[in-house]
Amino acid sequence: MKKAFYVLAESLFLACGCCSVEICRSGGHDMCYICTSEWTLVDAVPLFSGDPDGGPFLLFADTANIKTNINLLEKAMSEGNYVRVKNLVSFTTEESMIPILLSRKLFHTSAELIMASSASAKPECNNKESANDDDELIRALKALDNNIK
Repeated sequence: MKKAFYVLAESLFLACGCCSVEICRSGGHDMCYICTSEWTLVDAVPLFSGDPDGGPFLLFADTANIKTNINLLEKAMSEGNYVRVKNLVSFTTEESMIPILLSRKLFHTSAELIMASSASAKPECNNKESANDDDELIRALKALDNNIK
């Protein structure tokens, strides 16, 4: 019985907060999918949260938010020689395990990534107006995240 409890506890810790970044090719475009999650107590106290630096999870840290997702997107862009994003979408989902007491929040972000060579090859990607729109959207998401806190 004691061993079963430890296996159950270890499973819970493994399923704690996660932080994942996936870049895949979809329909001829590079897409980036980011998900950060955390378990919270009474919808306010973060218990376990995904580690954006690649660790398994963080205790009592609030890293599951839009700001973390945007930072991970910027990191993925710099590592993959991407210069712009298109179709940036971000949303939140919540799962309650024990109503009111224990819940899991997930922050999802997805974007189409534009490589430096693609941007110079296609004149429509050099449109300064849409580049400014993307920058404004990123600023708006960061401002929204600051207002939530």
